[in-house]
Amino acid sequence: MNSKKRFLSLALVLSGLVSTLVLTTNASDSVKDSIGIVDASALRLRAEPNTSSEIKDLSYRGDYVVVLDQEGDWYKVIYNTTEGYMHGDYLTVKERENVELGYGRINTGLVNMRSEPSTSGDLVAQISGGEEAYIIGFNCGWYKVIYDDQVGYIRSDLLDLTEVPYANSGSSESPKYFINGDPISSIPSASDSDDSQQEDSYYEESEDTYYEDSEDSEDSYYEDSDSYYEDSDSSDDDEYIDNTSSAGDTIVDEAMRYLGVPYVWGGSSPSGFDCSGYVQYVMRACGYSINRTASAQLEDGYAVSYSNLLPGDLVFFHSTYDTDAPASHVGIYIGDDQFIHAGGDYVQVSNLSSGYYSDHYLCARRIG
Repeated sequence: MNSKKRFLSLALVLSGLVSTLVLTTNASDSVKDSIGIVDASALRLRAEPNTSSEIKDLSYRGDYVVVLDQEGDWYKVIYNTTEGYMHGDYLTVKERENVELGYGRINTGLVNMRSEPSTSGDLVAQISGGEEAYIIGFNCGWYKVIYDDQVGYIRSDLLDLTEVPYANSGSSESPKYFINGDPISSIPSASDSDDSQQEDSYYEESEDTYYEDSEDSEDSYYEDSDSYYEDSDSSDDDEYIDNTSSAGDTIVDEAMRYLGVPYVWGGSSPSGFDCSGYVQYVMRACGYSINRTASAQLEDGYAVSYSNLLPGDLVFFHSTYDTDAPASHVGIYIGDDQFIHAGGDYVQVSNLSSGYYSDHYLCARRIG
């Protein structure tokens, strides 16, 4: 009788272990490797790591992907919840990045949210399977999240992306906590352990940071360099798509939809735009992710000369509002020496080649 009880107890224990292993195995294939940033005007997501495989999706410059693995010159990634491959020549890969990936869902029974990206971090909260946390960053295999008004870290294999990242061109949502990579005041306070050296390295600005906005970089706008004011050649590769003509027409069509929308300082929606908010909104609707302010938008795309302007190009002006910023105004060229912009009291079309805007013209950039 006792032997039967021992056998039954052992069977129950083994059954529990098997259930735990199955649950853990189903959670995810592995801890995610890093974050990738698309560095081409358009980049294909392939089903396999070669140029002859099926195209599963198309990403745009500035879009984020979650990197799962590397296979030769290709990265296995998750782009907008779809898994596939992207060529490494057109991705900037980082182990740490402030990026709003939107909501992720816990894919196992119960997970620990830690105060730092390590299993030795203090326990901040426990989250049940099926619940969601808002992802605001990535740090060496861990997602940085906000859950129940607390900031912490969850190992990346325990959280599945559920939507298009808010920072990506295909998202219908706007980032809530970061603007051009910098935290804004509404982000909840992190725990004391966020002041650790590891956390400092997460926020520090590096030379290759995607959203660099320093005084040195602003000064460089005035230098006579290829980077900002001169035409640059775009490369032609199977994974890189140059669709300038059709893209420009699409941008202009989208821009014209908002004629007459009132000018609102700091506005970035059809209820009211300022100049750069209007340009960013239009470009996002057309599948491009660009910076927020006019000066920061000088870093987007590549330079084109006045004589080579095409519809859809961004045109920049200086000293428009008595400011020392490198660019104080921006609009979208629509052809025939005209551009559309949020200026004065509303979104309107103005002449580029005469009058005030001709005198204050700075340069032009082509996105994509």
